[in-house]
Amino acid sequence: MTSAHSPRRFLNAIRPKKTSSIAVYVDSGYALLKGATQDAAPTTLRVRVVLDLLEPTTIKSISLNFRGHASIAFPPQQRMPAHLGCRPNVVYDICNQEWSLLSSASPLVTGTHTFPFEVTIGGSLPASTSEAIAPGGVCVQYRLHAVATCTDRRRSNLCAITPVQLMRSFPADSLEFQQSLEYEGTVRGQIMYSLSIPHKTWAAGESLSAVFKASLLAKGTAIRQVRTSVSET
Repeated sequence: MTSAHSPRRFLNAIRPKKTSSIAVYVDSGYALLKGATQDAAPTTLRVRVVLDLLEPTTIKSISLNFRGHASIAFPPQQRMPAHLGCRPNVVYDICNQEWSLLSSASPLVTGTHTFPFEVTIGGSLPASTSEAIAPGGVCVQYRLHAVATCTDRRRSNLCAITPVQLMRSFPADSLEFQQSLEYEGTVRGQIMYSLSIPHKTWAAGESLSAVFKASLLAKGTAIRQVRTSVSET
């Protein structure tokens, strides 16, 4: 009998016990700003802070923090020696806001408690960038941090961090979708050429079309190859 129950007792002993928890959910999954940095309207991020209590608990306060930071990496040749306490990159805050969802101590019963909230994001904030920082590059990240503080000091505070992706785009009626782009050039005495595209801005997945025209100015001149490059701005 003892041997039959030993594996079960062992599994119960090593199995992590369920504890009360807190989580942050972003309804849309991301924040979108439409327009250039200087004229983009603010956007609203709908957030839910969910507190899951396994037993009655008195919560002193619940705070929600929205923070954005930029990390600038220095090329190896510009880094100071590590023994001087210098880091290979510098981090500074872009934005840092905090709100109180529960301002006074409140006894909460066992179960799930949801606190909906709306975060207003200013139109001047830069878009999120990749975590992979190239030397001399900049990484921009945003996150929501929720903390539920317990009145009983013997209980640990509940914390949760959720990353937020901030994207930027042009409005649907933006001129960038309508304005054409044309470039003209001349190789003196040999050729005149022009390259034009229907509009400046293209959506992800679109096939970019271009029109190349050339006028030969001298006999014996021929075009063997045309090379173009596209740079994202």
